[in-house]
Amino acid sequence: MPREEARIAGTVDYVVIPAPFPCSLALFTCPCGAKAADDPRHATPKGWTTAADGSVRCPACSAKS
Repeated sequence: MPREEARIAGTVDYVVIPAPFPCSLALFTCPCGAKAADDPRHATPKGWTTAADGSVRCPACSAKS
């Protein structure tokens, strides 16, 4: 009787970072394309502002308005 072929399931790579506890980051994106990563507990990254419609603005766009 022929042997069945092995079925290998797809795997996911995990990267372990040397941190004392798990952490999360939020990615904030300005309409101009600028991006900043910050603590998700903050409403905006340092130097960024919130527009009237609730979207975030980078320091360059904040200075223009």
